[in-house]
Amino acid sequence: MRLLHRRFPIALTILLTLTGLSPASAEEEGVTADTIWFGQAAALAGPSSALGQGMRHGILAAFEQVNAAGGIHGRKLKLISRDDGYDPDRSLYQTKRLLEQDKVFALIGAVGTPTAISTIPLSSAKNVPFIGPFTGAEFLRSADIRNVINIRASYSAEAEAWIQHLTEDLHFSRIAIFYQDDSFGRDGLRGVKRALEKRGLELAAEGTFERNTRAVSSALRTIERAEPEAVVMVGTYGPCAEFIKLAHKRDFNPTFVNISFVGANALARELGAEGNGVVVSQVVPFPWDTSLEVIGDYQAAQKAIDPTLTPDFVSLEGYLSGRLAAAALELIGPNPTRAALLQVIRDVGRFDIGGNIITFGDKSRDDPPKVFLTVIQPDGTFRPVDRLSKDPVQEAGLQELFLRSSMPEKPEAGKSPDPREEANARAQDCAPDAQKSSTDGTPCDQTRASPVSAAPRTSARQQQASRRTATAPPPVAPNQRTPRQDHRRPPVQHAAKTPHRMARTPPRGERPRQPAPPLAKSAYSFASSCSCATRGF
Repeated sequence: MRLLHRRFPIALTILLTLTGLSPASAEEEGVTADTIWFGQAAALAGPSSALGQGMRHGILAAFEQVNAAGGIHGRKLKLISRDDGYDPDRSLYQTKRLLEQDKVFALIGAVGTPTAISTIPLSSAKNVPFIGPFTGAEFLRSADIRNVINIRASYSAEAEAWIQHLTEDLHFSRIAIFYQDDSFGRDGLRGVKRALEKRGLELAAEGTFERNTRAVSSALRTIERAEPEAVVMVGTYGPCAEFIKLAHKRDFNPTFVNISFVGANALARELGAEGNGVVVSQVVPFPWDTSLEVIGDYQAAQKAIDPTLTPDFVSLEGYLSGRLAAAALELIGPNPTRAALLQVIRDVGRFDIGGNIITFGDKSRDDPPKVFLTVIQPDGTFRPVDRLSKDPVQEAGLQELFLRSSMPEKPEAGKSPDPREEANARAQDCAPDAQKSSTDGTPCDQTRASPVSAAPRTSARQQQASRRTATAPPPVAPNQRTPRQDHRRPPVQHAAKTPHRMARTPPRGERPRQPAPPLAKSAYSFASSCSCATRGF
C-alpha cells in the first residue's frame, strides 16, 4: 500500500473538534480496540441472491484489501451479512439483529427499494450510517434522510438516459414498460413517464409481475398487443430474462432495455444466446476498463479473496462502497463515531476512489453520478456504447473476459471466539419461525456459510437466436396471410470508439458548470497484480 497525499485532515480535525465530534469519551457502538464492524442485510439466497452476494463479495474485497495494508488507524474492517430474501419484513428483522444483537457501527450494501422503505426508519432513528444501498430509489435522496450515503445514480436518471437514447438515437415513439409491482417498480415507472412527458409522449403499454416470482406471461400478453418498438424493464434478472425468452419464443422482438438493478451479469447468464442485443444501463465504471486505477485495485482485491471470482457490475458497486467507507474513516482519525462519519462525507462532498469520483450533497448537483449504456454481445459479454444504432456495425474490441462464473464463498478456517465472526460465516439466516429461506425452497441452515447457487440454465435455442439476426423476412405467397411484423431491430452496437462514459449535454438555457472544487483523495492506492487483458476499443 502506498500512502498518497492526504487532503483536508487538519481542517477536518478542527471542524470535528468545534462541532463536538472529536475523540469520543466512550467507545462507539461497533468499534473495538482492533475492529470496526459493519452489517449487511440483503438477499443472499433465493431468486435475487446474485445481487446480495455480489454486493457482499465487493465489500469483503475492499475490506480485506484495506486490512492487508494495516487497516484504518490500526483497526480491521469486518462485515456481518444476514439474508433478508429481498423481503421487507425479513429485512427489518435482520436489520434489528444487526443493530441490537451484533451492534454494528454502520450498515452497508443493502439491496432493494421495498427493503429500504422497511429499514430506513429504524436506522435513521439511531442515526446509523446507511452506506451504498443497491437501489436508485428517489426517497433515499430526500434531504430529510440524513443517514443515507448514496453512491449511484437515481432510477429517474437511468430512465431519462433510456428515453433520451431510444427517442434521439433510434427515433422510437412507441415504448412500453415491464416492471415489478412494488415501490421499486413504481419508482422506475414514474421516472419513465416523466421522461416521456418531457418529449410529448406516453407509454404504449404497462405490464407488471410480483416480486420474487417469474410470473410474467400476463404482462407479456398485455405489452405484446401494443406492438411497442422498445420495452424498458424495471426488475431483477430472473423475471426479466423469463420475459425476454418468452417474447422471443413468440416472435415478439422489440429492443429490450434493463435497469442497472437487474444484475447485468446474472441477466446475461440467464439469457445465454437470447441476450444478444439486450441493453442494460449502468451506474458504475466498466469492470474491465483497467485504464482506471480503481478497476485494477478492484480486480486484484477480488482475486485475493477468491481466485475464481470474475469482475461484474454488482460486486464493483459493493467494492466502491467499501472503499468509500474506508476513505471516510481514515479522514476521521483514530476515534470514529457514527455522527463523524456522516458529517465528514457530507462536508468533504467529493471523493476520489482510484480515479472514480463519488459526490454527495450540493456537489452531486454540479457533478451528478453518471449513467451509461451497455449491450450484451452474442457470447454473453458486454460492450459500453455512447449511442444506440439501428444499423449493425463491425464487432471489434469485445470484452475478453467471459461472464460465466459462479460465486462460491470460502468457509472460515476456524471458529472465532467473537460471536460476530461466527455470524459472519453463517451468512444465510432466517427468522425463528421461518421454514424456508426463500421462495425457491432453499432450506434454512443456520450453521453453514451461504450456498453457491446452481449454475443458471443456458438457452440451447442457437438456431432461433441466429434467425433473429436475419435482415429480411421470408417471402410470403400472395394468398397467404401476412405475418406479424418483426419489431426486432438489429442488435444495437457500438457507434463510436469513444470512452464509455457519456458526456452530459447541458439543456438549452442551463448555465455552464463551474470548475470542481478540490476533492478528497482516497488515502490508499493499491498496486494491482491483475494480468487481465485490457479491452481495446
